[in-house]
Amino acid sequence: MGPWEPVGQGLQQSVMVDWAPFWRNLTDEQKEDYLNRWNASPEWRDAIDARYNVTDEELAEEAREFRESYVEEAKGRGGFLVRIKGIFRIR
Repeated sequence: MGPWEPVGQGLQQSVMVDWAPFWRNLTDEQKEDYLNRWNASPEWRDAIDARYNVTDEELAEEAREFRESYVEEAKGRGGFLVRIKGIFRIR
């Protein structure tokens, strides 16, 4: 597993909702301080840079793709929301 592959949906959501905005709001100096404080390796620095230093448009597109893939996955495994939708005939 790499730094760009959160484990499980809950962690993915936490990363998108909590950590990504935190990182994006830091100044370059604050980001460097953070990475130095945690002794980030060059590989982690590169992964964080590639994964979280994105434009608002790229972030919105990623969120859209995540939502779509999550819905498709839930349909495929007969998830709770899919089952409840059938019971109550929700469209």
